[in-house]
Amino acid sequence: MTITTRQPELALLKYQPFPSEQTPCFSHMLVCSTAPLEAERPFRLALTQPDFRADFDNNAQNFAQLRTHLSEYFQRQQSNGKSQRVRVVVRIHGYNVPLKSVREEYKQAERKFRDDACRLTESPPDDYVLFLHYAWPSERIGAGGPLCWIRAMPMGLWLLFALGSLLAFLAAGWLAAIGQLCLGIGITLMLLRMVTYFRDRERASTFGVFDAVEMVRALHHLVKEIIPDRSYLSDLQSGKEPRISLSFLGHSMGTFLTTMLIRVITNVFDPEADSHLWSANAQSGPFGGPSCPPSFEEQANERQREQLAQIGDLFSLDRLILVAADIPVWTITTGRSNYLASCLRRFRQTFLFVNDADMVLRLASTLANYFVFPSGTRIGGYRLGNLSIKGRTRRQGYGKRVGDLSDLELHGALGTQSLCDKRTFRCQRWIGYPLNVIDCTDYDDGGRYLSAFTARNAVQRFFNYAATLMAMLAGSLKLSTIDGHGGYFQGKFCMNLLYELALYGDGHSEQPLVGTDDKLRQHQISWIAIPSHQPGFD
Repeated sequence: MTITTRQPELALLKYQPFPSEQTPCFSHMLVCSTAPLEAERPFRLALTQPDFRADFDNNAQNFAQLRTHLSEYFQRQQSNGKSQRVRVVVRIHGYNVPLKSVREEYKQAERKFRDDACRLTESPPDDYVLFLHYAWPSERIGAGGPLCWIRAMPMGLWLLFALGSLLAFLAAGWLAAIGQLCLGIGITLMLLRMVTYFRDRERASTFGVFDAVEMVRALHHLVKEIIPDRSYLSDLQSGKEPRISLSFLGHSMGTFLTTMLIRVITNVFDPEADSHLWSANAQSGPFGGPSCPPSFEEQANERQREQLAQIGDLFSLDRLILVAADIPVWTITTGRSNYLASCLRRFRQTFLFVNDADMVLRLASTLANYFVFPSGTRIGGYRLGNLSIKGRTRRQGYGKRVGDLSDLELHGALGTQSLCDKRTFRCQRWIGYPLNVIDCTDYDDGGRYLSAFTARNAVQRFFNYAATLMAMLAGSLKLSTIDGHGGYFQGKFCMNLLYELALYGDGHSEQPLVGTDDKLRQHQISWIAIPSHQPGFD
């Protein structure tokens, strides 16, 4: 295959309709950004390899098949007169996940959907579901190898190594100490290049986000193009017919990409995105405040809530699921430091899956973000995926209950701090939109997946962190099943809960949730539902 500059921005590598190609009601897709891992390359190199060449060559055929199935669905919908809708779920992977690993995630989900195909045949849903795995350009730790790292070294780093070597080996006293310091700084910078965290973050914030925006816009354009009845399209735009539901399931650094994507599409599709700044201050706008939109209790009616969720002519933001979120904990606080308040509140339901013993976030991510995130305290630098529910391990701590932000806390090295403390976070008890926090630290499904054991006090927590870290290192050698960062997708119950929330949400009348209170207790999962405002003050 000849690589030219006229390659597509996105590639639809996999397309699988369920329960059959003749009468599909569920389409499972793998969509890939074609952006290169290195700027010097014109295209994503993996797509030229034998493993993916056939999939890439089927790009146009897969897209045509998607167009056909959507067109047939809308024709059936208009003929039977039912109020049905298309539901789009986008799953976005995290850091250190190359294209081959995304394909394995796709195959894992495909096996689950294939198991559900019989139920879809016997009782087909009214809605048409598009489940998209989105592969943004991520690379493995250590990608490229030492020769590549050395070839790309800037001149300043060469000079740092040269000066350090000269002083460390030829000088004595304090000059030798300066040389050793220079060598240490140079080695640290090389290690940062090796772990690829900042390279992945750069690609996620540029290619990953904006290619995902184009993917959403392409779906928007496709639906408008294939709907034959202009009056039906007008009904979709006005809300007389159910809009296309748009939900996201992000993991690890994929949550960073997801939230940035949401911020962009709420501005791209919605000219009224910043109206709250001018409605309160007609003369001064953002110079007069408020910095964040008013909370839901200040809205006039339910209709305004629905309007907040509407994106463009056809979409409506439905559910947001953030798993092991590698974003600041400040994103669910109620102060000015929450830079996502204006977009997260647009979703009908938001779910956070957290693990206090996620050592990837607790150690590696906090260390990496120490250089870039402007936190003035250690506890303020923790990531959202390390949240914990207060009293989780006490009697009746597992299961589902209603609470507020004061029930959420962070465990640091020297103590515990609530989000509603008066020192650091200073949160109000309600954030202004519905929020569900699902603590899976002690998750047990016939074996431990996310932590080594249940810690009931600060001393036990320290040993749990250490044991979990050792188990995760052993897991890289296939000696342990514990993965504090990605184990959510390994246990059957937790994986089913994730996909059911993404597809149906909590409280769907026709699809009872697998995560009943008894089941949550059985698997040692704690779920706290935080309403948008204090109950009884509607």
